Amino acid sequence: MTINDLQLAKVMERGQAYGSRYGERRPNPKNDFLFKKLFSQEKSKPQLISLLNAILCRNGQVPIADVTIRDNLELTREQIGDKEARIDLLCETDRNELVNVEMQIRNVHRMDYRSLFYLGKIFVSSIGQGQPFSELKRTVAINILDHDYLPVNHFHNMFHMYEDRQRDLMLTDVLEVHFLECRKFLKVPFNLQDPLHRWLRFLDQRTTPEQLKELMEMDAHMKSAEDMLYELMGDPEVRERYWQRRMAEHERASWQEEQEQSRKEIEDSQKEIEDSRKEIEDSRKEIEDAWKLIEEARKAIDEERAVGRSKSLPEGKAEAWEEGRQQGELKVKEIALNMLQANMDIALIEKFTGLKPPLIEELRKKL
Repeated sequence: MTINDLQLAKVMERGQAYGSRYGERRPNPKNDFLFKKLFSQEKSKPQLISLLNAILCRNGQVPIADVTIRDNLELTREQIGDKEARIDLLCETDRNELVNVEMQIRNVHRMDYRSLFYLGKIFVSSIGQGQPFSELKRTVAINILDHDYLPVNHFHNMFHMYEDRQRDLMLTDVLEVHFLECRKFLKVPFNLQDPLHRWLRFLDQRTTPEQLKELMEMDAHMKSAEDMLYELMGDPEVRERYWQRRMAEHERASWQEEQEQSRKEIEDSQKEIEDSRKEIEDSRKEIEDAWKLIEEARKAIDEERAVGRSKSLPEGKAEAWEEGRQQGELKVKEIALNMLQANMDIALIEKFTGLKPPLIEELRKKL
């Protein structure tokens, strides 16, 4: 398919007109409401089949030839505006499998759990009451993420159920999960011949008119999808819900930011509590040491006073009593100095040494 200069000019003119009116280069195909609206129409079935084959048929599998959209109910305004609302695309292929496609712009906590939860619900609901387990349909979850998620460099990762030791032994292929990380895709060399590369570039809102021209010339599905994108945005109700959904995404991002800030504040508070607990524990030890010092002071004071009395009693000489008294006073002052070094309160020192506050203050000056 060839896109001439006139057609390219129309593409650019349409984008410029949209940009000047709405302040963005082109409608964002990753907006989950617009994504579902774009690919769930009957006339966009060829584009959906092309996208699914680009993702699911990487290793020579039989390509999908037809799909039926399941659960294509119109969402209410309240659901569109709900920042936690889940908007995905569920379809059944002619290969008798169910495929659920979810577009996520914002980083969702535990996206792995979320994907497995909905995969399990779809898998279980694929049979009715009384039907044998053999009627369960193969179920595939496709998660297109506009952020980094998995701790690997590949932008497309696929998961099955394998035996832990014998990695080539698959229990069953009835459950399959895909993660496509768009930011990682931007880091790899673009391959125009790869249909998955083409679709991921198409889904990028920042794709330039020149790049769109290249995609359209290579793949007719791209031109049809781009035309339908603007056609949808020409509908006032679709356009309103598109912006409503975009605002909901902003609110969710703000809410997540507030939650993260609250989490950090809680962690900081817990650290402060732990630090305070340690300080209290250290203070408790200091108090125990102080009481030990006080007890030693009491004992020493009693001993020194007893020495003074004993020296004065045997011969009744004043010199012996004076010597004992002086030794006792020196010891008391030494203990008082130790207590001051331990930052003990003057009133407490006075209580346990008998020294008056002015004398204790004089001793403090010697430290």
